[in-house]
Amino acid sequence: MTAFSQPTKYPNLLPECIGDIEIICQYHNTTNRFQIIRVDNVSVYFLERAILPGGRFTFKSSPQALLKVITHEYIGACLSAIIPCLQLKIFSC
Repeated sequence: MTAFSQPTKYPNLLPECIGDIEIICQYHNTTNRFQIIRVDNVSVYFLERAILPGGRFTFKSSPQALLKVITHEYIGACLSAIIPCLQLKIFSC
């Protein structure tokens, strides 16, 4: 009969390490309206870009960041979505 040793318990390293990880994200403007996207919760830089209808934008972000989408309508602009960047991830660095 073989005796198995207890598995070594390691501390959860994810909360400490997750801030150092960068992810590559892509947003696609599927509307027929002009949009402004802003990436918030990024400690190093602030990102804001204009996206044309049907346009795509690829960017680097931290996993904790949020993408805010402002859609321009005929009467003005309105915040149409807040998307966690993890949902837009296409690649991890």
